[in-house]
Amino acid sequence: MHYSVNAPRRDERVKDGDEKVNTKEVIFEQALRIFSEKGFERATIEEIADQAGIAKGTFYYHFKSKSELFEFLLQQGTHILMDNTMTALQKGGTVVERLEAVINELLSFFQDYQEFCRMIFSEILGPAAAPTRWEEIFKPDRQKYLLPVIELIREGQEQGIIRNISPQTALQAILGTISTIAMTQIFHGEHF
Repeated sequence: MHYSVNAPRRDERVKDGDEKVNTKEVIFEQALRIFSEKGFERATIEEIADQAGIAKGTFYYHFKSKSELFEFLLQQGTHILMDNTMTALQKGGTVVERLEAVINELLSFFQDYQEFCRMIFSEILGPAAAPTRWEEIFKPDRQKYLLPVIELIREGQEQGIIRNISPQTALQAILGTISTIAMTQIFHGEHF
């Protein structure tokens, strides 16, 4: 996952002579990979620092803790998803066309950001879908992201295009279906 982080000049390392590497970006990439493979609890700062090719002290220069890094990754990924979804909604068209655009964006996000999604499915849903400590971090952004889609469903109901059931229920049915498709691909390698 690529994050645009404006790091100070001293934060950049030179790799292979010319190529500058943003240390924070390397930490993000390695942490995301490790969190998606091992989960939050089993991942260690030492392993993240080692895989990023930095000293443990350099990790602490950027982040106070593993939790802070995880929370930052969670927020960044959520914002990418929200921005892409809002862009899909603003393309215009009929209710059906906008809903299709949102669904396609969600499917594309799950395809393009599989490590992030694996991390989310493992940590947010937790074992047997038990609530986790990260759910509270994810919840405010989730509500901001879902409200415009709920409004789109209401618009479709007013036009008689979408069945008159709770818009939240309709949205949960859509998201549940998309999540099942995404989890099947991410965890079992079956493509949609």
